[in-house]
Amino acid sequence: MPSAFTVLWTMRERQAWLDSGQTVFTSAFGNAYRARGVAPGDSIYILSCGQGSVWLWGRITVRQVEECAAADPSGFRDAVRADRRQSTPADPNRLLPPQLVAGIRFADGQGPAMRENGPDPQTFRGIRRLSDESRAVFETLLGSNFAHAAHVTHSPDVSESPDADIMAMRALSVRQPYVELILRGVKKVEYRSTPTTVRGRVLLYASRIPGPAEAFSSAKLKPEGLVRGAVVGSVNVVGCRVGREGYEWDLAEPRRLPVPMIPDAKPQPIWFYPFRQG
Repeated sequence: MPSAFTVLWTMRERQAWLDSGQTVFTSAFGNAYRARGVAPGDSIYILSCGQGSVWLWGRITVRQVEECAAADPSGFRDAVRADRRQSTPADPNRLLPPQLVAGIRFADGQGPAMRENGPDPQTFRGIRRLSDESRAVFETLLGSNFAHAAHVTHSPDVSESPDADIMAMRALSVRQPYVELILRGVKKVEYRSTPTTVRGRVLLYASRIPGPAEAFSSAKLKPEGLVRGAVVGSVNVVGCRVGREGYEWDLAEPRRLPVPMIPDAKPQPIWFYPFRQG
């Protein structure tokens, strides 16, 4: 699987892009793309920071990595050239919610260093390899979550959960791609080995552990395009009955969160409270 990296654009780079009038990424310059192991097919997520906030400009899918000439007046040592067909348009106004920023994880397991007013920009300096979970969250924000499954019917209502206090709700852990199929209204029954007396709206936590490969193939979904390790929505548990090989939990009215939420608590195999304090 290709790797994913973050790159922090400086004020100079941001202004140069805005002045260019471009809307699609063609390249990005730096000093350590090759040293960090960036290769064709990898993803580069362009970030910028300021006044305690972080913006996700978009994604470059790398076509090739080039060494800059020694006489290049820019002073950069190397550059990535974008595959324009696979890269996203640039959006300098895509502001990341603070909770999502705090939940970003790099491949080494570290998150951003936080100050009182937001993340320390030094956290994002250089070229940092991104975790698979945070990569999937970024892809969701960039709108490519459904790119590989256009034939799957969407739920008629996947808006934000109407519950007043989402922080007090319990969550059901479900592996991908099953949780995605629940959110789309395709999967209406959750098969479990034990019964449940829980009724009403619960959160849906997309487990870090993916389901079997044949499940992704059957749903025409790719693992890298789905969020894992985050609360992604909610659903009503409306019943439970005995099935042929266990119990069938009936589900209704799925609703997708507009932004996935990283839980504060340690996820459990079935039920847990991701945000409740104490």
